[in-house]
Amino acid sequence: DNARLDNNAKKQNVGAARTAKEADSRNFYSMMQRASANLNKLTGGTLNEQTGLTEPGYNPANATDTFVSEIPLFGNAMSNEKKQLATQAQRMWVRAKLRDESGAAIGEKEMLDEISTFFPEFGEGEAVIKQKKESREAAEAAMLMATGVGYEPPPLPGGENVFDAANAIIGN
Repeated sequence: DNARLDNNAKKQNVGAARTAKEADSRNFYSMMQRASANLNKLTGGTLNEQTGLTEPGYNPANATDTFVSEIPLFGNAMSNEKKQLATQAQRMWVRAKLRDESGAAIGEKEMLDEISTFFPEFGEGEAVIKQKKESREAAEAAMLMATGVGYEPPPLPGGENVFDAANAIIGN
């Protein structure tokens, strides 16, 4: 088992995980990091080249992005793409967090409860949205700490710059 961990570390050019738990945490942290990067892309504004104006990103706390873009009767068939992408990223993030905590299968109610705990929902104010973001960052920081000493996460594909939980904890 240690040979597998060392081999994976060499492939990623990072220090070897000392335990299977550290190796799992590295995988889950990478999943959380990727999900956060995807959400950041969706929720950030984008520049419209034709008008020169910044268009707002997806915002699950407003009525347009939450209700107008979908008809629940048809599931994803009537949801706009941004909502589908946001939902996928939220589920990926929660799945990584819960798998690390329990390793068990994740029920739909538990999934929805975690999404409600960590991600903005329709009608929530700025203070609640900010607190949920800080809670996600704290969960990612905890996951990063579980990856073991000396772990440096590999860069995300495309070179995206994602919140660095380690620097936030030590104040760099």
